[in-house]
Amino acid sequence: MRSTAPRRDGFLFAAAAALVVAADWLTKLLVQGGHGIGEYLGGLLRITLVSNPGAAFGLLPGARWVFVAVKVLAMAVILWLLLRGRAGRGWARITPLALIFGGALGNLLDRLRAGGAVVDFIDLGVGTHRWYVFNVADACISVGAAWVVVLLLAAPSPRRGTAPDRGEA
Repeated sequence: MRSTAPRRDGFLFAAAAALVVAADWLTKLLVQGGHGIGEYLGGLLRITLVSNPGAAFGLLPGARWVFVAVKVLAMAVILWLLLRGRAGRGWARITPLALIFGGALGNLLDRLRAGGAVVDFIDLGVGTHRWYVFNVADACISVGAAWVVVLLLAAPSPRRGTAPDRGEA
């Protein structure tokens, strides 16, 4: 009997990545239309429209095609890991990759539009102490990357100096 786990994992990956892209696109569209702009939670959250021609934190403005290449490479690596079965199975291993993939695709779509800038709008901070303005795609990439780090740190490490167990008695 064939396992349905790979098919289920593929569906989960595609659905989660599509949800990230849709949420990113919809929120950017709403903010660009002027919806929701303002201060919330006593100024801790500000919704403000920013066009970011650079990378994270506004670094390297104008390197549009470098960012496009990096996003495409990251997405290709994720797909390779999934298709070769190297990502593992189950929602806890598939979801963080889908978050990273969907976030990369969301920002890639911005880069490919006229001008090549990414739309950012989430501004967190207290008073004049603010974090960099970001978007839903950025948040998903960050959460997915942190999740992958936790998985890697929690993975059992092979014993050093011992031969692999081949099940011989």
